[in-house]
Amino acid sequence: MNTWTPSTLVRTDDPYDRARASDGHSRLAAYLDQHLDRFHEYDEPDTPLSAEEFAMAVWDVATAPVMSPGYVRTRPDLGHVRLAPADDGPGLVARVGVLLHHSALKSRLPFAWRDWEPYRYHLEHDERYDGLAAPDSDRPAVLITAEVSAPLAGRLYTPMDTRGRGLVEDAKQAVRLLVEQINAHAGPMVATVQGEAVSAR
Repeated sequence: MNTWTPSTLVRTDDPYDRARASDGHSRLAAYLDQHLDRFHEYDEPDTPLSAEEFAMAVWDVATAPVMSPGYVRTRPDLGHVRLAPADDGPGLVARVGVLLHHSALKSRLPFAWRDWEPYRYHLEHDERYDGLAAPDSDRPAVLITAEVSAPLAGRLYTPMDTRGRGLVEDAKQAVRLLVEQINAHAGPMVATVQGEAVSAR
């Protein structure tokens, strides 16, 4: 089933998370358990993080390379989708690496300089959004990445737990809100950069 659109950059995969869970509940839970020290205030194991700190910590664990494949899936043609704190106050910014071909440049590059190459071995192969990979390093290459920076203006999830099933449910709620906001705010920007039309909601 095709789940990607011009403005759908990330999504969660709950069926895969349940099907591959060693505890029969959630594969994500095992990864959260390995990183428990990241989900509470320093030296206060019962004190949850702030909503922003929690969002960044959960996103980092729920995406590749920590979880591979991630609980959060990134569209195969994108380089990365990361979170960062806003520079000028509270809030988060989504930073999306958009891989561009040489045709996006004004200048014409020498033919021998290699470009991004197709990579079709992603778990979620999609012909419209094929993955891209760096070529072998035996020849010169110019690999272009545009970073789209989108402030996330919506609500973040405030965690209640620092371990166990409660932490897993907190993490999934936080990620769902982040996925919605990233697709809503960064998705149209990425579609514009790639020259794709975004259908009206």
